[in-house]
Amino acid sequence: MDVVLRAEATRWVVEIIDHGAAGRIHDAGVARIGLVGMRERVELLGGTLDVGPWQHGWRVRAELPADGPRR
Repeated sequence: MDVVLRAEATRWVVEIIDHGAAGRIHDAGVARIGLVGMRERVELLGGTLDVGPWQHGWRVRAELPADGPRR
């Protein structure tokens, strides 16, 4: 698993990549409930969330404005 937290001039980037494991069992229905909440919270802060399959695993990437929420 890789975790990246990067500060850029106008935004923060948070990226988590799970490279997957052979034989892992994953209940996507349960996982999606948490993803909806994550997306809502990121959007409240004026950011974006990208989630989905990545190579042989899964990736979650959030971008948040460095100056805080936009109202």
